Amino acid sequence: MIIVMMTSGLGNQMYQYGMYKLLSLTYPDTEIKADITRFRLYSAHQGFELKRIFEHPGSPFHLEIADNREIFRTGGGIPIWSDSRLMQKLERFRVWYNRKADAVSRRLGTYRIIDESILCDQCRYNEAVFQKLTHLDVRKDWSVRGYWENENYYKAILPQLQQDFVFPEIRDEKNREAAEQIRDSASVSIHVRRGDYVGSQFDILTMDYYKRAVAWIREHTEGDRFFLFSDDREYAGEAFSWLDHKEIISHNRGGDSFRDMQLMSMCRHNIIANSTFSTWAGLLNQNPGRRVVYPDRYTRSGDRRTRDFEGWQAMEVEL
Repeated sequence: MIIVMMTSGLGNQMYQYGMYKLLSLTYPDTEIKADITRFRLYSAHQGFELKRIFEHPGSPFHLEIADNREIFRTGGGIPIWSDSRLMQKLERFRVWYNRKADAVSRRLGTYRIIDESILCDQCRYNEAVFQKLTHLDVRKDWSVRGYWENENYYKAILPQLQQDFVFPEIRDEKNREAAEQIRDSASVSIHVRRGDYVGSQFDILTMDYYKRAVAWIREHTEGDRFFLFSDDREYAGEAFSWLDHKEIISHNRGGDSFRDMQLMSMCRHNIIANSTFSTWAGLLNQNPGRRVVYPDRYTRSGDRRTRDFEGWQAMEVEL
């Protein structure tokens, strides 16, 4: 059995599903399951969303969920078995114990753990890790942990992921109207993420980045109608007052937040943020000739990114 850890927000969950899919295709006769227990205590953003959004009639998306016993068997650590107050009180001990257990198991080979955060520098691609993942001894159990954001982990299976990540049909009036406007124009999405980014290490995209990205889109594409997706409508309206032919979309909240990714992916072209959320919008955009402008760094400490996809254009971020 191989169990893949799931954690964080929707974009990261989609990368982790990419690893789940890769392993499922590589080892078709082996049980591959997902560990979603972290969402019992750590519900980033909207919690675990993959099955709710993508597992619906007509979609090939499928995800097997591991139980507590299977998670302990493959990784040797104590899972978050419930969301009770007792579990919350024991969480510090659980984390301490699991770190010790991981260290011992790596020395003794008791449990077979592949952890990207240890083997990779800032979750960048590591060929040795990839080779290990694709040449596992499946007679043994494995625990696979990480974010797997680098395209080298999923680029070969992106067409399958695009088939799996099919959004449910839009039924509400606001989003249907937005979708119609997007389809009927030379639409360009612009993702402006505020909220948890403000004041953090991810707060790096200045208006200079967006102005240069818009200029590049206007020079290289027919894009002339801009759809701003932001969790801060007031800021977007004021900061982008210089931009003509724009619409601000900020009504998708809570459990409907994924609709922004869906609408962005429908636009002909994309200007994305340093965010896995809008990166996936670009990856799911299958419009002919689509162009995606992305920032060349993701954090204040650097974390340079190069996206090796046709039609993707890096834009320098100046701090």
